[in-house]
Amino acid sequence: MILAAESFFFYSGACLFVLGIITCFIPRHMRLGIVSMLIGDALFAAGIAFLVKSTDILISLGLETDLFIQHNSIFAVAFSIILYVVMFAVFVKFFKRKKKLIAEKDTESHENQNLSLKKETTADAAIFANVGKENKE
Repeated sequence: MILAAESFFFYSGACLFVLGIITCFIPRHMRLGIVSMLIGDALFAAGIAFLVKSTDILISLGLETDLFIQHNSIFAVAFSIILYVVMFAVFVKFFKRKKKLIAEKDTESHENQNLSLKKETTADAAIFANVGKENKE
């Protein structure tokens, strides 16, 4: 079981790290990529440093079956993909909305600045509208 736990944490950490690297190249999801790489590193380190404790945790979850021991790499990749999808949903829900609200506020402030500039230019034009007419008379 110790070898199965070691390979489970190795494969899940490596899979999350690779998904994180791929996600870092997507401009809007760079934060998710960095967090994914950090969680992958943490899983990889947990498999190395805390192997006995992590094995006890897997046994307490009921994963001591022969199916898990034989196909632990498949379980690790599936676990990593599910964890990545959950993180993606959390990041989209909590970080995308703030950017949209900030963008809407920026456009409103730019529109208000443009309106105030137009009012100032029309006021200046009204002041100097009669200047040329006085000199001609």
